[in-house]
Amino acid sequence: MYITHRFCVKLKSSNDFTVLQDFVRQYDAEIEQEGDFPLWYIVRCGLNSQYNALELANIFYESNLFAVCEPELIGIVNYDCVNDSKFGDQWNLKNTRQGYFWESGIDINYCEANAITTGDSSVIIGVYDLGVDRTHPDINLYPFSYDVNTKSSPSTIYTTDNGNNYHGTACAGIIGAKTNNNLGVAGIAPNCPIMSLSFYNASSCRIGRGFKVAADSGCSVISNSWNLSDSSNYVNEGISYALSEGRNGKGCVIVFSAGNENRDSVNYPARSNDSIIVVGAISPCGERCNPYSCDAEDWGSNYGDKLDIMAPGVKIRTTDNVGTGGKTATDYMDDFNGTSSACPHVAAVAGLILSVNPFLTQKEVVDIIESTARKIASGYNPTPNRPNGDWSRYFGYGLVDAHAAVVEAQNRLPKIQGSDYICIDDTINFSLLDIPEDAVAYSWETTSNLVYWGTLEIVQGQGSPSIRVVTKTREIIPGLPKLGNIPLNNPSINDNMYVSVTITMSDNTTHTVKKIVHTPRGETPIIEESSTERPWKTGTTRHFFITNNTDAPIDSLKWEIVDIIFKSTGNDTTIIKGLGNSIYYIPHVPPTYLGLVTITATNAFETCGEEQSTTLAIGTYNSSLSLVTNYEGNVLNVSVVENNGEQRSLIQLHEKSSYILEIWHSIEGCVHTQAMLSNNEQINISGFSQGTYILLLKENGNIIAQTKVIIN
Repeated sequence: MYITHRFCVKLKSSNDFTVLQDFVRQYDAEIEQEGDFPLWYIVRCGLNSQYNALELANIFYESNLFAVCEPELIGIVNYDCVNDSKFGDQWNLKNTRQGYFWESGIDINYCEANAITTGDSSVIIGVYDLGVDRTHPDINLYPFSYDVNTKSSPSTIYTTDNGNNYHGTACAGIIGAKTNNNLGVAGIAPNCPIMSLSFYNASSCRIGRGFKVAADSGCSVISNSWNLSDSSNYVNEGISYALSEGRNGKGCVIVFSAGNENRDSVNYPARSNDSIIVVGAISPCGERCNPYSCDAEDWGSNYGDKLDIMAPGVKIRTTDNVGTGGKTATDYMDDFNGTSSACPHVAAVAGLILSVNPFLTQKEVVDIIESTARKIASGYNPTPNRPNGDWSRYFGYGLVDAHAAVVEAQNRLPKIQGSDYICIDDTINFSLLDIPEDAVAYSWETTSNLVYWGTLEIVQGQGSPSIRVVTKTREIIPGLPKLGNIPLNNPSINDNMYVSVTITMSDNTTHTVKKIVHTPRGETPIIEESSTERPWKTGTTRHFFITNNTDAPIDSLKWEIVDIIFKSTGNDTTIIKGLGNSIYYIPHVPPTYLGLVTITATNAFETCGEEQSTTLAIGTYNSSLSLVTNYEGNVLNVSVVENNGEQRSLIQLHEKSSYILEIWHSIEGCVHTQAMLSNNEQINISGFSQGTYILLLKENGNIIAQTKVIIN
């Protein structure tokens, strides 16, 4: 569960709203909005609150003044992400503790990755093994297959001395079993087709050739759940060729199983090349598979200096050869074990990575798999020549995490950096990020199909990774005024305006990256207040709120209240800040002092003009007089009137009193003083700077009337 900055309060009755307001002010919180149900309110922590939402909800609850108080919590919903009939038993994909001693969550985060990608048909994964049953209805197979022994197509299914003819089909099912067909098991990368590459007791020359055939035939990933007794330079050369020349020079990702002898050394060819991903096996309890792990299988996963990563490797549900030609007669098996079953997990994740980001090199795919692995168990440490995080000789970098790997691959996609929204007469820079290593040329394009808005013109940078764009108003009808910024006030983003770049690669292939942009969705805030009483009496609460921008995120609406208290000398400024579509404020001005409050609301959410301010005067007196002003050029006319609107005559003022007019500026202080000798006076303001002023009428030094004056 995760906590937000909000909590929910239900009143005991509608009369308790003032109680809620008092508590909110006391704890520097804010009422964000009414709830969806009667008497409910959503409250959020203020910027200056010393408590989080969980603590505030508890404080409100323990006051016993409210019916319900609870923090807003975000929970994780568990679900089956595919409908394949055996998916519930595939602990390797979603471990819900199907076995008594197993550990929930010890899996590859399949469902989370599946929500992003199920693979791409252009990413072919080779299963180099005893051969895959090409008649199996639940495996996504590539049309081409190859038999290494005969150096011909199609592939064959071989049977080992101990009768393991199902081995290749089992590996293929882990990677590419079809999903959401209400049938059998789910594959990790079901949309990545499987190329069957079969061999058994083949010569080293033919085995080495198999890697070249796989690379030349379009394999992006090659999964190898086997080992050889003796090393071979020809096999090494075939592996090196696929690693460097596959995928038009980006390199095939080659994955090998570590071996099942429970020893401190991985098998050959897994240890032959540091660019190979070597995979060990874990149990459903998160242990390295060993004779004493919770799976109760009498074998152990090899470990040591060459081990890179771990994957589920025991009691794996997967596909079997069809009919009586396999281990069972059901077309599926429930107990495919060993690092042989761990290896295709990682190969499939590599396929998912390349499905979302085909620009990556072989090394970049390896780096992503290793750096995003989950640290199960303990014993990881910084290790020389292990650049992708802490490493363990028993677990490598940890358990492969399909979701984290796919997300990281997406983050490394070429992308265009620049503003998501644009304003008329703006100059905006757009830059291409995460540029592929083999990119050689760039061609930019801008499009604006909003007829009643404007155009986007590239003014600098065409042909380079960065450009500068100017937005210009479109003239709809010649001779008529051009249109300006038009907020859409709609959170949906369409593709009527975009910036795109076509990247040409060294092999002359092209890829286009597109960034959709839109007109501003926010507007300059419109401030309203709960009361129009003038002057604003000290000690009284005022509620200011924004009437537009209802779709703007709460955190983008910002308030600033500047409270300036004028004294006989100098001034004192207090700044109050807040977030949201409203703010409460209570000014406190000592007797005979004058307050000037400036309230500014800023919308940081997609606006071309961001803020609006309003200035209010604060007084402590209770006078029946008001000042009325108007301009005549550089002359400010001032009249004294009763609050009922009747003009006040000088004879009604105390004959023995003196009356003074003062003009105060929020920064400069008192800028003008003159006597009030009649009910109408004139003040020369020609030398005044623009801004907000307060005009005072004083009787024997005491304020008896005041008003705000804005000089433009």
